[in-house]
Amino acid sequence: TVQLLCYKAMKLADEGQWEDVVDALNTAMSLSVNVQQGGVLINHLVGLAACSSVGETIRRVCEDFDPPKGTENRFIELLAWAEASMQPPAETLRYEYLPIPRTIEMLYKNPGLLNGEDKLENPTAWFYGRLLLSIVNSTPETTKEHLAAVYSNLISALELPLPQSRRSLSDLFDDIEGIFNQRMVAMFD
Repeated sequence: TVQLLCYKAMKLADEGQWEDVVDALNTAMSLSVNVQQGGVLINHLVGLAACSSVGETIRRVCEDFDPPKGTENRFIELLAWAEASMQPPAETLRYEYLPIPRTIEMLYKNPGLLNGEDKLENPTAWFYGRLLLSIVNSTPETTKEHLAAVYSNLISALELPLPQSRRSLSDLFDDIEGIFNQRMVAMFD
């Protein structure tokens, strides 16, 4: 929807219908900001990508056409509103973590839930559910502790200034990859 609204805005700009251009981009930006509020990280990333599309469309409209000064000012206001409204990624991860402890308990009771199946109906789904949980750890309590630590570290890293955040996230992902690889080797041994 956002991409279609951006395309519509470009066509309207070509026709000089500046009020409609602003309306289309305002609607697109509203969708972008709303989709990334709360929820899970994928929603946040989709919202950021959509906001990026709107920002790119505004840049192209300003470069390819000659919008009136009032329209340019409204574009600036729109971008400032979006920037002020965007949810920090650390907050998104806090929302994403909320259902995880309960989900882990459910998966340990019936690992086949990963594919909506139980052990008897689909042994393959059950096996992969167990595999996932074995990689993370071996009991519901230790799995919850492990994921709580991972999310806590992710949130802390995302709250740092950008250069430090990138370094911290890179180190964290290297650690997670190392733990994952160690558990895979141990499990198959």
